[in-house]
Amino acid sequence: MKKHPSSEATTEATVSAGSTAPSAGSLPEFLTVRDLKEYLQLSQSAAYTLIHRSDFPSCRFGSSIRIPREPFLAWVEANTRIPDSLARYISQSGG
Repeated sequence: MKKHPSSEATTEATVSAGSTAPSAGSLPEFLTVRDLKEYLQLSQSAAYTLIHRSDFPSCRFGSSIRIPREPFLAWVEANTRIPDSLARYISQSGG
């Protein structure tokens, strides 16, 4: 992800072509909003919309928001829809 001096003030994430999100194994125990944006490659407004969902795991410490890694990854897994045709391919390929 390219860093811009005004990136804190922008509402859209800037993703360079070919950049990839961090792997789940490299995530910290508690993610920041920036970590969430980078992992899911979301805009800032989309990240905050997600955080405000009643079914999304997040903690507030004063004005800081943190997302616990394990509940977050479980939420992603539970909210990922895989079409039957792709699920069959994944199960056949051992993935």
